[in-house]
Amino acid sequence: MERWPQVGRETEFTRASELLGRGVGVIASGETGIGKSTFLRSLLDGGGSDARPAVSVRGRTVEPLVPFGAFPDAVTALGEQPTVAEVALAVRAGVGGDRFLLVVDDADLLDTASARVVALLVQEGATLLAAVTGSCAGDPLGPLWRAGLCERIDLTGLDIAEVCDLLEVWLEGPVDYAVAMTLLRHTLGNPLYLRELTRAALAGGQLTRRSRGWHLAGELPVGSGLHDLFVAGIDAQPAGTRAALEFIAVGEPLRYDVAVRLIGEENLSRLEDAHLIRIESGGRHPIVAMDHPLRGDVLRGDLPFVRRRRLQLRLARALSETGEPTAHDVVRAAQWRLDSGAAAEPEDLLAAARTARLFGLEAAERLTRAAHATGRSTAATVLLAEILTHRGRPEEAAELLAALPPDGLLPEEREAVGYCAAVGSGLLGEGAGTGADLIAPLLEGAAGAGTALRALQASLLSLDGRFTQAIEIGGPILADPLAAPGARVTAALAVVGGLYWTGRLSEAVALTDEVGPMASAQEVRAGTPYAAAALELLAVCALVDQGRLDAAEERAQRLARNAGAGDQFAVARADYCRARVALTRGRAGEAARLLRRCAASLGTFDAFMTRHVHDQLAVAEAASGDTVAAGAALKAGGGQGGIGAYLPEGERAAAAVLAAGLLLPQAAERAAWGATLASDRGQWTTALWACHDAARYRLGSVVSTLADEAALHVEGELASCVHAHIRALASQDGQALDVVGARLAEIGALGLAVEAFTEASLAHMASGRSRAATRSHSLALELAGETDVRTPWLVVVPGRTPLTARENQIVALAAEGLTDAAIAERLGISFRTVQTHLEHAYGKLGITGRRQLHAAAGPFR
Repeated sequence: MERWPQVGRETEFTRASELLGRGVGVIASGETGIGKSTFLRSLLDGGGSDARPAVSVRGRTVEPLVPFGAFPDAVTALGEQPTVAEVALAVRAGVGGDRFLLVVDDADLLDTASARVVALLVQEGATLLAAVTGSCAGDPLGPLWRAGLCERIDLTGLDIAEVCDLLEVWLEGPVDYAVAMTLLRHTLGNPLYLRELTRAALAGGQLTRRSRGWHLAGELPVGSGLHDLFVAGIDAQPAGTRAALEFIAVGEPLRYDVAVRLIGEENLSRLEDAHLIRIESGGRHPIVAMDHPLRGDVLRGDLPFVRRRRLQLRLARALSETGEPTAHDVVRAAQWRLDSGAAAEPEDLLAAARTARLFGLEAAERLTRAAHATGRSTAATVLLAEILTHRGRPEEAAELLAALPPDGLLPEEREAVGYCAAVGSGLLGEGAGTGADLIAPLLEGAAGAGTALRALQASLLSLDGRFTQAIEIGGPILADPLAAPGARVTAALAVVGGLYWTGRLSEAVALTDEVGPMASAQEVRAGTPYAAAALELLAVCALVDQGRLDAAEERAQRLARNAGAGDQFAVARADYCRARVALTRGRAGEAARLLRRCAASLGTFDAFMTRHVHDQLAVAEAASGDTVAAGAALKAGGGQGGIGAYLPEGERAAAAVLAAGLLLPQAAERAAWGATLASDRGQWTTALWACHDAARYRLGSVVSTLADEAALHVEGELASCVHAHIRALASQDGQALDVVGARLAEIGALGLAVEAFTEASLAHMASGRSRAATRSHSLALELAGETDVRTPWLVVVPGRTPLTARENQIVALAAEGLTDAAIAERLGISFRTVQTHLEHAYGKLGITGRRQLHAAAGPFR
């Protein structure tokens, strides 16, 4: 865990490798800790340096004026006062020629004589690979860059995806997205700062590993190394600088006019010139912040308790005295007063809490709790219950609401009480159907009222798999321009979900695009903060099942950016969407990694997704060939509450795990049962895919009729391919399977394309068309290098008699290293039967025993 790995930077790495291959040098530049040395090491280890020898030197921080300090060995051999040419000649002699890699770390610290040696070596044929801190223009290697002998590659901070990848490699497990996002905000993606903060959090116990991944509890501690680094820049400034910076550290991002009032414009100018603060324009007011978030962390951490409270109170007063306060100003002023211990009116706290919901639930809960503790009004109680419900704590919400007198509630308050109860039961408790049924009595005799509750009822009905009812109830609300926007968006969840699951995929995407701006509006997000991300998830799934994978991936990346911008409900959903795309493209390992991250990031509000996410993880693990991990994922989600619409998907996941273990009859039956469950409720999208699974597991003839019916309802090129695949498998039509494989490859569903071509090869061999079998097998091999999906029940050797389904099973298990006895126990057959099937398979494969089996089974084992 000590070596900090290289992640991301694919574009920079590719460019650097290309330059080095052409003999052009590379200068990696960036701030301290950005990962320049790791980048150089990765280039040397990763093939960017080809077979050339390398000479490594380093600029010196001690005695930088000593000549030739980077080449001590060469200077020692030459005696006193060598020339630049003599030192360069000694280096070339040591490496045995002019063409070599000259690796220079800390090149900005080279003394003048060493820099001249480097320049001469490069001019005479060496290829430079260097790291500099800061700008290339001012470092000793600037002339080489300007002369075109080297190219500069600027390394910037890692993005959120790269931070997640780096942490997961270093911590050896999935990381809650919120942890990665917190670390990114504090470090701006600087790998050195990221490493030091992570180490400090591990040592302090703030970063802990739970069953699903790494989570953060409490404030991030700043280790002594980072503390000293950032304090050093402050201590070098004139007296009074620290006091001015403390205001900014406590208040950042601070309005410029407030900062001028508290600190003075001259002081702000001096701090900006010293690169201790930054001033950004844009929006209604310029803002002032520390030059780096960690400097603010250090200053805030060093503040005594009483001084910090005084600063917060002065900031709150100054902000309140400014004209035209923004919504953000109102919330921050209320928080500062609360932090400072100043008394506040319950009405002011409640107003600030309602505003805080526009920005996030954590601040809203804190302010509402303060209002509730001070005044205990019904409005504060109801608002706090709503916030607790959205934060996944329905028991606390129910306890608060139980103390309210039901006869004294206003109509909107009664509706909010019903909303909390339904969401608590529907998403966080007994199931979506229970939540929907709870709402029905509340709506009796209220045809003209309760729009928000009716919309929620429709949404829960959709999750429960009652799609027709969901669309019938939600459709009119969505279409009503006079209905509250929040109710219309909730109804959209019902309708889009119903359209997706019943196969009307284009309509689902189009409706999401239509409703999206409304769902993203701040006033709607305050009441239904989960809706925008949930709609996007449905749209991505619809695009995937249509076969529009590029559009789905682009949309999933947009959802990830929303997560990075602070949408906590987009966090797990973004990884889920990216995993769905990856799995359909045949990148099972990537899908599994994203789904593990998704599971680690699920908040308590999203508990209803837990079982489904683990089911999808089981499918991805099974597709990548890890049967143990697949079974563990299925088991991990098995104890969680289920959602009706997800139950057929659970059957598909169980079937995938059985198939990975080569229990094909059981797998096919389980998939067929999932298809039946889905079709009974008109869930045609899932029914078609479940029929496809059953056909892949050799039960095609049984589900063909059901697949035909499902295909009538599900639109899109991928659905059409899936249906054609089912029909071709049922008839064992090699030519039809070739056509399906080509169509799947064009869509980008490479894992299924490899499978279709492999099945085509088997079908051709069975009908005696050996040339066609070889061609199909070659196409499968060509695509197999681009996917890591494994189908262990398919074994093909061109020109040989195809194996039976049972022989395929036994050969695949034997190729994995299982003994004859273990295979017999796994499949429930006799030891002798296993041996007989293996003998027949050896003859068909043209081999004599197990030692040759692994190679003969090829890439489809």
